[in-house]
Amino acid sequence: MIGGLLFAALAVPSPAAVAAPAPAPRVAAPGAAAAAPNRRSISLSPQGTEVVKQWAAQKDPELTMLIQQQRALGSQMQMVIGAPKIDLAKLEELMKKQEGLQSDIRQRRDARLLALVKALPEADRSIFLKGLQPPPPPSPAAPPIVPQSPAK
Repeated sequence: MIGGLLFAALAVPSPAAVAAPAPAPRVAAPGAAAAAPNRRSISLSPQGTEVVKQWAAQKDPELTMLIQQQRALGSQMQMVIGAPKIDLAKLEELMKKQEGLQSDIRQRRDARLLALVKALPEADRSIFLKGLQPPPPPSPAAPPIVPQSPAK
């Protein structure tokens, strides 16, 4: 039980992490990937690039409000956890609210992303969505081949 509470306390996202909306993939020119090897970039058509730029420039006031509520909730959780005697009922209530807010934020972000994908030209949709996927994990290295000496 204590481990779960500690985990819950550590799971409260920092304001900086909550404030930043999910970043859109970088849209770069074909040669830009070589200049910044650690950045993942995708190449969209000029029309697709314009759609992404317009989407990124649009602010979502409802999402901003949800994120502000989540920050305030995080502060309240820190106060409850930092108190000499932890009010478990209050902590449970705050954790349930946090779960609801996280769900609302995720749904709002997903809806915005889906709207963006629908607005992209058909040819750019697959490229854009593939750019959102994490890179595949590196394949495990083959074990070294150790030459065995002939049995005597």
